[in-house]
Amino acid sequence: MAIGKDEVVEVLADLRIRSIRFSAGPIHVNVDEYNRVADFIDSGAVKVKSTKQSFNRYIPETNTLFLKDGDSRNDFNVRSGVLHECTHVIADINKVQVSRLNDEATAYLAQFSFFKLLNPSFSKAWIRGDPMDDLMRVGFNLVTDYGLGQPTGFGARISSTDIGNLGFLVQKLPGYSHIKREDQLAADGVALTEIQSVAHHANQIARLADKTKYEIWLLSTVNATQTGSGAQKSLAYQSLRQHFFMVYQPVATVLLHRLSAIKKGDPLSERFDSAFTAQEKFQLLDALRAPKPPG
Repeated sequence: MAIGKDEVVEVLADLRIRSIRFSAGPIHVNVDEYNRVADFIDSGAVKVKSTKQSFNRYIPETNTLFLKDGDSRNDFNVRSGVLHECTHVIADINKVQVSRLNDEATAYLAQFSFFKLLNPSFSKAWIRGDPMDDLMRVGFNLVTDYGLGQPTGFGARISSTDIGNLGFLVQKLPGYSHIKREDQLAADGVALTEIQSVAHHANQIARLADKTKYEIWLLSTVNATQTGSGAQKSLAYQSLRQHFFMVYQPVATVLLHRLSAIKKGDPLSERFDSAFTAQEKFQLLDALRAPKPPG
């Protein structure tokens, strides 16, 4: 079956993507950017079309995603490949000035990170000298070395040397051999028509409302551990700790990053730091570190 707009938006809604947050030069790869991509696709500003070719492609000049006809969005390779192309959309939306090879390398790194989250037991005997195997071997090693998709690598910055070396391997693939090192990405932004702007704005408001409701619940529960009666304080603390034990891994990764050290300007981080004793904070953070369902 063809993968269309709705299927791409569904892939981008996968909770596991929340665990991926890294930057490679000027490109920032994270769930907020992928949500922006989803909203541009849903509004129709970024078009999704099927292609009979054997590869996916994003054309920034026409804001069009071409995805292979006949693929199933339930396949790990297909889902991670969709994320690869949507990483190119991130660069286009933000009018990023970057070389084409570094843009491709970043997209492959996002693809491999997502694939490992979808298939944690993945392993392969690499054939050295095979261009694709060389790219995948180095790419998956970078995912491991930087901890991409894991709490340890949340917010990682990929060195220019590592992304450049990966871009060099991209250039060795037959489909990319024509790209020169100095060739720049034609990222000219994505314009919205008046009708598309209405749909785009509505999606953003809905996302903000969902995020705000969860944030309010977290803050109110933390506050209840300080302001209620003895029984209410205990109940609020146990409720928060139980939630931290049960929350999906991508959400736990984000919360652990926010709460492990005080983040000035983040009300939840600041309140968490002041509301609990050192032992209570240790227990709550330990609950976030406990094994979680992947999402």
